[in-house]
Amino acid sequence: MSDKLSILTTNYDGEPVNKPIPKVFMSYGMHDVPTHKQENIRHKLILKASSILSEKGYKKFTTLSNHNCPGLKSDGRLHYLGHAIQLMDKCDCIMFADDWQEHKGCCIEHQVATLYGIEILSD
Repeated sequence: MSDKLSILTTNYDGEPVNKPIPKVFMSYGMHDVPTHKQENIRHKLILKASSILSEKGYKKFTTLSNHNCPGLKSDGRLHYLGHAIQLMDKCDCIMFADDWQEHKGCCIEHQVATLYGIEILSD
């Protein structure tokens, strides 16, 4: 994890420690996926990321995803993909939905993460 954001937290013994709070980008298919299903996918990704990060000693993390992307539906998929890549630049790691290979945008996000050395969280 990079040290892009560091705040004062408290460890289990009550002693204050400086520990970065990781920013996790959530990648999942959005095109033609109903909003309620997207929310379920996001929730599952948060649970998975929480489990993985807690094993690495993190108690908190911040999530970034494209679900609140500014713009109109008429802006098109490339608008949203561009916004996702901008968010990825601010993250420390990325969590992909199980079916990421079935979605073009997720495949591109995976390629960007690989090429630019963004840590990919996996079970």
